Amino acid sequence: QLRNLKDECKLPVMDRTNLILDIFASRAKTREAKLQVEVARLKYLLPRLVGLHDALSRQGGASGSMSNKGAGERKLERRKIEHRITELSKELETVSTERRTQRKRRRNSGIPQVSLAGYTNAGKSTLLNKFVDTYGLPEEKKVLEKDMLFATLETAVRKIDDGSRKPFYLADTVGFINNLPHGLVKAF
Repeated sequence: QLRNLKDECKLPVMDRTNLILDIFASRAKTREAKLQVEVARLKYLLPRLVGLHDALSRQGGASGSMSNKGAGERKLERRKIEHRITELSKELETVSTERRTQRKRRRNSGIPQVSLAGYTNAGKSTLLNKFVDTYGLPEEKKVLEKDMLFATLETAVRKIDDGSRKPFYLADTVGFINNLPHGLVKAF
């Protein structure tokens, strides 16, 4: 359907999932976020290979049974994508191990952990930045605070300590979105 709409309208056409992936890709900063977005994109692309116009169904020059290489080309492309997903998944596992180590260190420190959670564009980053200002943390500890969907694509954790109370870790999380396509959960 997307291809037919694109051909008919002579304009780029994308569905909600593709739009979200484009937003994620343009704003991903960390290695982990970039890897997760690429994996999500490739997984999203796999079932759609058949519908990718003539780009994946080149015609062969020989006659007889060798004249149409379309299906084989698609299988080759599919294998390349599956191989890339496997490579990226291994790399993501390494990054995830590093994250788990950081989380374990914070958990073992005995310092309470607090997470800001809510829908996208609800003010979670603004609240974290207010804590940074109020408790005199360096300016570079602030996170992107902008009136737009998915301004925050990666969890940011800051240690809040004013010296007179018990310190705590404050996490700014990615905002929720209704009916998030299942294939985007990890990238999200």
